[in-house]
Amino acid sequence: MTRTNSLFLLLLLIFTGCCTNEKNTDEFDLLFPEESVSFEQSDLFKNKRIIPLETQGEFFVGGYPSLLLDEDFFVYSRLQEGEIFCFDKQGKFKHTIGKVGPGPEEYTEPTDVCLDKKEKCVEVLALNSICRYTYDGNFTEKISIDYPAFSLHKEDKSYWLYIGNNKAYSDHKLFKVNRATHRVDEYLDAHPNLLPLSENNFHKSGAYTTFHESYNNRVYRIEQDSLLQTHAISFKELNLNLSNFPQDPMALITHLKQTHYASLRCYLENDDYIYIQVFENIPNEKEGNFFHWFINKQTKKQTVVKQPQNISPDSYLYAPQLLTANNELYFIGYPLEKESDVADVNENPSVIILSISGV
Repeated sequence: MTRTNSLFLLLLLIFTGCCTNEKNTDEFDLLFPEESVSFEQSDLFKNKRIIPLETQGEFFVGGYPSLLLDEDFFVYSRLQEGEIFCFDKQGKFKHTIGKVGPGPEEYTEPTDVCLDKKEKCVEVLALNSICRYTYDGNFTEKISIDYPAFSLHKEDKSYWLYIGNNKAYSDHKLFKVNRATHRVDEYLDAHPNLLPLSENNFHKSGAYTTFHESYNNRVYRIEQDSLLQTHAISFKELNLNLSNFPQDPMALITHLKQTHYASLRCYLENDDYIYIQVFENIPNEKEGNFFHWFINKQTKKQTVVKQPQNISPDSYLYAPQLLTANNELYFIGYPLEKESDVADVNENPSVIILSISGV
């Protein structure tokens, strides 16, 4: 199965939701460059650190893994209803966190995970609850919620919950709630029903917490306990015309397959750099194009690396995760960079670290 087809299958994971622009405006501050360098010609990805995650017994990380970072690595998969895995910085397996089940210290249907770095807790967003565990894996608390959310962030004493476009529930898509889950504020107007892309919307990147939605050309940071729009991105003629989106949500996949467009899939930022992963859909082709877009905030230099086509969906190149304050870009996946490269299904993926200083 191709990566593009797999991404469209992910659209079917959730029945309601939308990733569309909050406002219709032509004011853009970032323009996607027309020129790019091929992956083979770029030296950027050649100097990288690869940390294989130890395979221990039957503890295998599921497909489309996600990575969280503090003193250790915390790894989970949205497609695998299992525990969160803890590895040390050398990739050695330490323990699991939490367990799927109906018990009072367990969770069902987990959809997202975040870290409370101040209290050293792992927060698991699951069906009707947020479960808290210590970094050692010990259960501390289960907080009941009534938000149909599938993406979570914890900022000081506030939870941020993203529900996508669910007009039956609310006219807004993003909520800030307090520790008791009482609504404090709401953001991002909802739009006509469209199926969402299940993804990581929040990223803790260096000093910033960033937020994005696929198919939304506006990106945000959470600062001073508020959502602030930081950039508006233009792909020129490849901008999606949201007014042409079908009203029937089940027609969305066909519409997107037949449309030539570009959309961001990841937005990370620190004091020195902006990193954006861009997907270009090409009608009637099985594979689209993926680009890695680097913006040096000091020199204003922009670098775009075009990813090879037809590489395995298990490749790390599809899964950027976070950008640290010291300009290290983290990915998770298998070190596959050519069409002929194949993942070892008996081994866990790797954490791959790219230094972007000087780009």
